[in-house]
Amino acid sequence: MADIFERLEKGRPPIEAPPPPEVIRMGPAAAAIPPASPKAPLAEKFLSWLLNDWTKPTISLREICRLGPTAGRDWECAMDLAETLVQRGWLVRREMQKRRDMRVWEIQRGPSR
Repeated sequence: MADIFERLEKGRPPIEAPPPPEVIRMGPAAAAIPPASPKAPLAEKFLSWLLNDWTKPTISLREICRLGPTAGRDWECAMDLAETLVQRGWLVRREMQKRRDMRVWEIQRGPSR
């Protein structure tokens, strides 16, 4: 005679495997990324804001300081964030600006060609 646990097991639906974890790419191959969590590093929050909320093809240091994530609105922090994304391949520095002291980057939203 089967015990109670074996009888309860017969009526239970089969256990499904959990879905595979979501992969967040580190380069411009991912055109849109999920929003960053509040505890995420500042560079991840900036990248999430840049790809999900910013609509222009370029961004300047002044725009980052005025409109970017709150924690990265001073000049040094904004410059560090931009350089981090340049190293990761998300931003490309543009040399031709209206002023020589202006910093402008082109946003790489799709895969690099």
